[in-house]
Amino acid sequence: MTEAPPTLSVERMSRTEWITLQRTDQMNAMSMQMLHEMTTALENAMSDDAVRAIVLTGSGRAFCAGADLKEVAGSNHEPGQPDLLDLVGRARGLKLMSTGEMLDAATALEIGLYDAVGAENEDIDDTIEAFLEPIRKQKPQSMRAFKAVSDSHRRGDSRTAMQETETNMFVRTWVHDDHWEAAEKVLPSKG
Repeated sequence: MTEAPPTLSVERMSRTEWITLQRTDQMNAMSMQMLHEMTTALENAMSDDAVRAIVLTGSGRAFCAGADLKEVAGSNHEPGQPDLLDLVGRARGLKLMSTGEMLDAATALEIGLYDAVGAENEDIDDTIEAFLEPIRKQKPQSMRAFKAVSDSHRRGDSRTAMQETETNMFVRTWVHDDHWEAAEKVLPSKG
């Protein structure tokens, strides 16, 4: 039995992991194989301190046509994974699902489905680079703290648990050598 070809490619450039969907014949529709490969790629990138950002993009003429309906019919959404309601809230998500409303890029950005939108004639790579520039400047321990707090919220942790996560991450960041190095640059020296 021959192994199926990979459904995505992974490349690292400038502390950024670029994950490119590679099912152009299916308009990059999300298959179960692609989900598994993406999970592995994301876990690898998130566990590597050298990676400051992850860019998910698609090859061909479509980013991603959605789920490959032939493959995922009858499968269930895995708990703990973000979905439309997590991203935009119950009321707006219900409206979008029930009306099938198509959104332009500016609206999708406004409601939180996109993180950045480039100008009409702007090269997509320039848009991505502008978005990534401040993220790449963050220290790894700071990014870990931001992600830990965000993950705690996404999991639906209690307010107390989220505050505990935030406090623990704050302490770890505060005592890290990078913190003191940065403080020395901005605080007046004695003497």
